[in-house]
Amino acid sequence: MHHQEQPIFVDRVGVGTTNPAKLVAVTHAIHQRWPGATIHGVDVDSGVSFQPQTDEEAIVGATNRAQQA
Repeated sequence: MHHQEQPIFVDRVGVGTTNPAKLVAVTHAIHQRWPGATIHGVDVDSGVSFQPQTDEEAIVGATNRAQQA
């Protein structure tokens, strides 16, 4: 038996930032796969310092923003 994957349909994407440059980049990337998707920037707290000092802190902050968005 061969398992065939079902296509994923995405119509909305929440992004844990309101930074216009980041939203443009995310919109461009998402629209490559799902041209009709709507991107929503959400102001959320990363839970880390404003300017992360380590890769680990940056990853924790990005993960926190993604989960809250």
